[in-house]
Amino acid sequence: MSGHGSKRGRKQEAAIAALLSCSSLRATAQSAGISAITLQRWLKIPEFAKAFREARLNVSAQAEGRLLAMMSDALSVLKEILLDPKAPPSSRISVASIILNRGVQINHLDDLDARLAEIERRAEASGPA
Repeated sequence: MSGHGSKRGRKQEAAIAALLSCSSLRATAQSAGISAITLQRWLKIPEFAKAFREARLNVSAQAEGRLLAMMSDALSVLKEILLDPKAPPSSRISVASIILNRGVQINHLDDLDARLAEIERRAEASGPA
């Protein structure tokens, strides 16, 4: 993308990093030391857009891993509050509601997964269209 090769230059790498942390295109461009017009042009370049998507997915995967690592502790806290007779009733009700809502969401996702798997199985069985 910069020069004659397909490798990104420092400015494009800086722009990708800024895209991951800034809240607006103007702030992103300023942080990367480029104009907003240049940033908009780069975002239309397939290789740059792909590199940005990959960077964003990497950041999301890291955040998801951190969240998963903390889930057990979070559930322990919820359980502690739920079972604590000295906890205010409003807290216990909130925790119960959170647990019930997440349980329902999990059931819906499991149902959707099963339905999608069945659709995929049927599509594979029917062969190409």
